[in-house]
Amino acid sequence: MRFSMSFFESLKSRLRDRWRKVPKEPKRVQDGALKTAAAALSTSTATLSTATDVETATDVETATNVETATNVETATNVETSPPEQADLASAESATSTRFPAPATPTASAKLPPTPAKVRCNSLSPGHNPLKDGAPDTPQSLWDCAYAALRSKDSALVENYEKVLSRELKTDSGAPGRAQEYLDDTNVIDNDPALRREQLDKIIEAGRQRMSEKKIKYNIAGCEFVLQDQIAQAAKLVQWGKALVDEGVKASPGASMAWCGICLVLPLLTQPKDAEDANTGGLAYVMARIRFYVALEPLLVPKNRDSTVAISADLKEAFENKVVDLYQHVLEFQFRSVLRFFRGRLRNLGRDLIQCEDWTGMLSKVQELEKTLDGDFKKINDSVLRRKLEEISESAKDSLGFMRGLLSVAEEHLRVDKELLQLHKDTAKQAMTEKEKECHQLFRLTKNNSATHELYGDATYEWYKGRVEDRVEGTCQWFLSHKHFRTWLEQDSGPLLVSADPGCGKSVLAKYLIDQELPRSATICYFFFKDQDQNTVRQALCAMLHQLFSHQPSLIRHAMPEYSKNGPGLINITASLWEILEGAGQDSQAGPVILVLDALDECVESDFRDLIRMLKRLFRGDKQSRGKMRCLLTSRPYGHIVSEFEELVDAFPYIRIPGEEESDTISQEVNRVIGYRVEQLAKEKRLSKEIKDHIAQRLLGIPHRTYLWVYLVFDYLKASDFKKTKRGVESVIAVLPESVNQAYEKILDRSKEDAMVRKALSIILAASRPLTLTEMNIAVSVDISSRSVKDLDLEGEEDFKLRLRSWCGLFVSIYHGKVYFLHQTAREFLLADLLPALVPPEPRWHCSITTKDAHAVLAVVCVAYLDMFNSDAILTNDSASGQCIGSSALLDYSAKNWAAHFREAQISVSDAIMPSALSICDPDSKSYSAWIQIYKTTMNSNYLKCSASLGIASYLGLEAVSKLLLDRGADIEAKNKSGMTPLLLAVLNGHETVVKLLLDTGADIEAKDNSGMTPLLLAVLNGHETVVKLLLDMRADIEAKDNSGYTPLSLAAIYKHKTVVKLLLDRGADISAKDESGRTPLFLAVSNGQKTVVKLLFDRGADIEAKDNSGMTPLLLATFDGCKTVEQLLLDRRADIAAKTNLARRRFHQTPLSQGWTRAGR
Repeated sequence: MRFSMSFFESLKSRLRDRWRKVPKEPKRVQDGALKTAAAALSTSTATLSTATDVETATDVETATNVETATNVETATNVETSPPEQADLASAESATSTRFPAPATPTASAKLPPTPAKVRCNSLSPGHNPLKDGAPDTPQSLWDCAYAALRSKDSALVENYEKVLSRELKTDSGAPGRAQEYLDDTNVIDNDPALRREQLDKIIEAGRQRMSEKKIKYNIAGCEFVLQDQIAQAAKLVQWGKALVDEGVKASPGASMAWCGICLVLPLLTQPKDAEDANTGGLAYVMARIRFYVALEPLLVPKNRDSTVAISADLKEAFENKVVDLYQHVLEFQFRSVLRFFRGRLRNLGRDLIQCEDWTGMLSKVQELEKTLDGDFKKINDSVLRRKLEEISESAKDSLGFMRGLLSVAEEHLRVDKELLQLHKDTAKQAMTEKEKECHQLFRLTKNNSATHELYGDATYEWYKGRVEDRVEGTCQWFLSHKHFRTWLEQDSGPLLVSADPGCGKSVLAKYLIDQELPRSATICYFFFKDQDQNTVRQALCAMLHQLFSHQPSLIRHAMPEYSKNGPGLINITASLWEILEGAGQDSQAGPVILVLDALDECVESDFRDLIRMLKRLFRGDKQSRGKMRCLLTSRPYGHIVSEFEELVDAFPYIRIPGEEESDTISQEVNRVIGYRVEQLAKEKRLSKEIKDHIAQRLLGIPHRTYLWVYLVFDYLKASDFKKTKRGVESVIAVLPESVNQAYEKILDRSKEDAMVRKALSIILAASRPLTLTEMNIAVSVDISSRSVKDLDLEGEEDFKLRLRSWCGLFVSIYHGKVYFLHQTAREFLLADLLPALVPPEPRWHCSITTKDAHAVLAVVCVAYLDMFNSDAILTNDSASGQCIGSSALLDYSAKNWAAHFREAQISVSDAIMPSALSICDPDSKSYSAWIQIYKTTMNSNYLKCSASLGIASYLGLEAVSKLLLDRGADIEAKNKSGMTPLLLAVLNGHETVVKLLLDTGADIEAKDNSGMTPLLLAVLNGHETVVKLLLDMRADIEAKDNSGYTPLSLAAIYKHKTVVKLLLDRGADISAKDESGRTPLFLAVSNGQKTVVKLLFDRGADIEAKDNSGMTPLLLATFDGCKTVEQLLLDRRADIAAKTNLARRRFHQTPLSQGWTRAGR
């Protein structure tokens, strides 16, 4: 707080009154003196804390940042100075100079704290100019001032040095030596270095004296007694010692001034001396000495920057003014010291101090301070002007660039502030070990044993990284589109980008992720890839991993599901979506952008689930959507685009049809052609004329796409054409005009059609990309292979070259896996026609059917697995426990052979049948080899103790089942679970095998150990076609399992609406009850199945039917909190009174206490 001047006047008056009126109470008077002296010295400390905390300015940019203060008015303008200094500065004259007021005007005011360590850049650590003989500057300005004062008034300096000499002798003599034994000889040396050593001894003696806790001590041969002021005086002296200590360290050159303070400070414990110090201005000058010491490096810096150095003449003139100020400060202090010692020392020229003009001397010091301050500001202005002139030219060059960066910097600043607020707490939060496990689970890498078997070792970053970077100037058709700009400004909503194949959708997605999307948002992405990264589960896991990597605290949304499901969480699409939706809508999440590339390469069934989840998210209100935006890319397929039409009302700008931007995209393709021509010219050293001719010819070809450009330039790089216009024309003439023509030419290069067709068929049919090692084995295995030696495998690198020679650019190899170059390559090969109708020309386009491709891979897998019946097959590595050598195809074959066998529709007469029978034999070596791997991904418990027919039925192998039946296999043989071959076939929905077994006489009402019939099992798993087949074969529609569930009850429980309708159409009992008295309607309500509930209502279900505990459907819906079902029941006039009674009873009991439990198995 700031005190008024009147307060200081009244305080001073009261203190004087006490000194006059209460002479017998020295304690009070001395207390006042102590406080007054302490307050005076606090001015020095406060000013010092400001001045010394400023880094010494060695250039204009630093110096001009400091408000240089060389007088009281200026110094007190420093923001960190005590407010009361402003009042001190306003003193009109020395006689009215006031000490700063204490913090509060009470008797309990405390002394200031010990001064902090001074930071002064002019002194290096450990440097002591006194001992080293090196002054602060080439010659200390204090020494110069001292010499000037000696020249001006030698008598004054002589008497002052005599006082110092007596102190020097007192220190060297015995303690307490009387003053009469000390002569007045001046022993202070004239040499600055030697003199400084003497002064150092005096200061050290003073510091030691102030460190000793004594009630009396000697100064210059005079004895001082602290009387009863021991406590307060001791505090003052110790505080003063710290002040001197730090001051000497900061500027040893001012030792002469510090000596005076060491002599005078203890005297301020005496009332009369304190009064003299107050009225004479000594306290002010003592405080200013500390300020000058700290400020000197700023006034006269050791300038190392020649570009901002001032002239020698100007510097000399300025230093002379500093010396003049120091001279007057020393003069004032010397006369003050002599004044205080005049009554204690004899023979001390009293005439020198009889009639001193203290007011005039103080005013002179202050006047010099003001002059110095003005000069320093002028010098600063001059140096600053010079510096600005020197940087003016470079500033002009930078101005344009800086203006361009300004808007970006402002945006970054805004974003940084927003991010800082969003992540203030979460950035510091570390995950627990369990949270880390959950987070890592979503990564789906080889380091994660729970996911590697399913998803391999490629990461979502790798799939983005393999996409080419955009060429400068492309993607502008999208960036400038008004729908994209509108979407960016929205808080939430979807945006679908469609474009034809080969038009750079993935390149665009990568560019948006890496460069264009706002950095203030958390960006989560996934690139779908057919046969590899093609499931929604993989996409959700990848995006959750990214979200939790950026915002660790949000993982709390995943922990309940992780605790419940463990590693199995990654296979539950609904749970993964709920986690993503909940985390994205969290207020701490901030803006979240999901980028999903190539929706057309997502598994069709998964795509429907994804669309349903996106619709549910964006159909909600703005609050429920949070700040989630979703950008999706796809081909313009009707079944994909149409799914977004119902969101158009809420999001009018939901789609950007790139296929309608063909002209703009074509212009950007031209840029790519120009870029690739430049590269080709450098590689082949083409002249400018030939380079321009190639560019002109390529730009003249219509219907160009990015993919076509890629294929054409690969062709040109491989061609050894003549570097003339005619040579260019010859190669242009045979260039493919379309992507399909390019593919045809690539495959026509090979001379080994059979191996090429086999390799392409394997890649087409494979459920995931095969590794080079797996591919090497696969193309080597055939029906005649009986042992590993028959494979004749070559090294992986050699095989890689061979595969490249067969397929050229048509096939790509990334991270050791084999892919088609592009999705269009797959479409180029596949034929929808039957094999007999496939056109003979061209040779490769539409030349392979899906059935044929699966047949090739089925033979490979079955023949390979059958090799495990041979003693020559490789075994496990005893050291590592891992399969070695050519057993690398075992994992893929074990998991996928049956699927390829089914898709190939292998007949009984096929040559592979003996091997298929062999690997279905539970006693064979090959069965033991593949079943151990198969059961890690499928529930193979049903196969325990199953015979060959049960195994073939479970896998849906119609030809194998028929052959076994023909050979007399037991059609009713049961396994450990009590399941017959018919039940095993029904379990997985293999309709053709079910029909075969029924036609052969299988028991349609056979039950397993839980009482499940084939119809119940088919309903439970939602196999609608099998349910229809069984009903057509007159299966019992009211059969019950061990829990009393009928087929209709199970359909109601497990949400199978179409199966419910089918059963009702076939006459199922809508009022049938299970063992707990629950009807199908009751069971549908218990599971919140609104659509099924409505269907049962429409078919006449009893809305008031009660279970064995007296619970009705309405009561159940109310109890479960299912508002939508509850409202539906109320709309159908359910008994509201029962609901009211329930509300009263819920305070006393629940339906559970009466034996009710939720439906489910």
